[in-house]
Amino acid sequence: MRGYPCLAQLSVQGESCLVRDYGASSVVCVCNSTHCDSLQPIPEEDISDRNFTQFTSSKDGQRLKRTRDVFVDAVVGSGIAEFYLNKSQIYQDIIGFGGAMTDAAAINIAGFSEKTSDNLMRSYFGEGGSQYTIIRNPMGASDFSVEYYTYDDVDGDTELNEFSLREEDYRYKIPLLKRAKELNPREVKLFTSPWSAPYWMKRNGTTSGTSHLLEENYQPWANYFVKYFDAYAAENVSFWGVTAQNEPTQGDVIPSVIITMGWTAEEQRDWVAQHLGPTLQQAGYGDLELMIFDDNRVFLPGWADTVFALSFGVYTDVHQIVDSDLGNWEKGELYGTSIIQALTHWSGGWTDWNMVLDTQGGPTWSPKPYNAPIIANLTSDEFYKQPSYYFLAHFSSFIPPGSKRVGLTTEDARGLEYAAFLTPEGRIVVTIQNKQNSSVILTIDPNDPDYGVLVTEGLLSILRKLKSSPEKELRLLLLGLDNAGKTTLLKSLASEDIAHVTPTQGFNIKSVQSEGFKLNVWDIGGQRKIRPYWRNYFENTDVLIYVIDSSDRKRLDETGQELEELLSEDKLVNVPLLIYANKQDLLHAAPAAEIAERLGLHTIKDRPWQIQACSATVGEGVKVKLHLHIT
Repeated sequence: MRGYPCLAQLSVQGESCLVRDYGASSVVCVCNSTHCDSLQPIPEEDISDRNFTQFTSSKDGQRLKRTRDVFVDAVVGSGIAEFYLNKSQIYQDIIGFGGAMTDAAAINIAGFSEKTSDNLMRSYFGEGGSQYTIIRNPMGASDFSVEYYTYDDVDGDTELNEFSLREEDYRYKIPLLKRAKELNPREVKLFTSPWSAPYWMKRNGTTSGTSHLLEENYQPWANYFVKYFDAYAAENVSFWGVTAQNEPTQGDVIPSVIITMGWTAEEQRDWVAQHLGPTLQQAGYGDLELMIFDDNRVFLPGWADTVFALSFGVYTDVHQIVDSDLGNWEKGELYGTSIIQALTHWSGGWTDWNMVLDTQGGPTWSPKPYNAPIIANLTSDEFYKQPSYYFLAHFSSFIPPGSKRVGLTTEDARGLEYAAFLTPEGRIVVTIQNKQNSSVILTIDPNDPDYGVLVTEGLLSILRKLKSSPEKELRLLLLGLDNAGKTTLLKSLASEDIAHVTPTQGFNIKSVQSEGFKLNVWDIGGQRKIRPYWRNYFENTDVLIYVIDSSDRKRLDETGQELEELLSEDKLVNVPLLIYANKQDLLHAAPAAEIAERLGLHTIKDRPWQIQACSATVGEGVKVKLHLHIT
């Protein structure tokens, strides 16, 4: 591990994140016996038809940061990614998300002090954690075991009289599997995968290389599965599913240096149909979810064509991450991309590989180190939540089993990756990943008359990039025709009483604090005789705010002419434009989209712009959205 870290405290909902920087592209959150960050449920008062809650993780250190906002009537602008939700367009059911309880993961978790171990289990399975609902439990040794073994390594024991579980099961995995189910209010599903049959059942008499099962051992190998399920059932641990083989192309198409067993699609089809399926059914395990092709997607099409009769319920993806930089953000992005691609191509879930590894990427007898969402430092009795942990939590925490993927479309995604879901409770969950180095203004139209439009970023977020100095002080110029509601809007921004508002005859200045920014807002009168003096206030403007009376359709041409003249001024070249379509509470108010069309805003190419519906008197779409824009 590189460098010794600096520490900082980062506020998240629930317990705070103890940040540590190891010099990678982002940071980790440190947990120990006394402290671990957690996510609290959304308060009931935050759940309404007018509100939405946003959770954000970012490269600069935000981890599931919660913000609450209200829907607005409309937002139109340049550079906006406009999404449209269609919750009546139903796709697949979601089974769940999870990871693998390998020997390495279990040994690491059990190696902590009792309190630290419990904090780690809560991080994955508790209500304040990822709430994993799927656990993959290897059937015997995997490449993340401390040694090779199967449950019957007695040569020629086709009756499996010497079959028995190992210390890895009794001491480590079984207690942790039970604890996971205790912690999670959601149902936790277990599935298992074999890496290899005992060496004596195989053609080459070894666990690696090009390694296939001897045909005369097809039935003993099927019986081996029943022995495994019986042994776990005796410990009160039951399984939901099973895959026929971990990575069947390893040892077949690709000779392997690690424990594996190869199958062709035809071989596995025949073995499952003639041996494994009937044997499980006869032994009382006919309800198990039987999955095929636990492997890399590149080989999937040929297998799907051959093993057509079996269900493909959960896609498992193994991220072979060879670097060990703690806090690597880009590896987390790989998780996000993989999960979204799987879900938008009809996968019912996503299962990660090792849940926990140590600082050396093990324990393992694999020849290369790997990474994991949580890294264990047993010497210090602490563990590190990597960015990839939070990427996974954005899915597993908010999309419970039984959710359905629903329609979410856009004509221009602007490089974003996205998916939307309807939960069993009737909530809409939208997950969006932005891998670009710049923010993207985003709107989501729920296509429902009971809701407005959700806006996640705004025009003023651009200002930090436009300003050459690091000072968080911005000059905003507030203009518009007389009676547009500029002064009311300014008072609303400043949280002042708007019961008695006098039209501005000259100018007003208000300073508004928002998210660490000082906004100096200059409100200039809009009477015809005052407008020629507007240009006296153009100098050093960071953003131009133009207020329109949406209910006065007769003056839209006039307001458009004034705006056109403003945008031609040399001192306002490239200055971002924010238009408030005010008085939306009045009966005949023109929608923001109609005003944008009427004023020809889409022809503006020399600056970022945005028009937003609002009502200064009611207070909707004004202060809350400005606050969100700044963030």
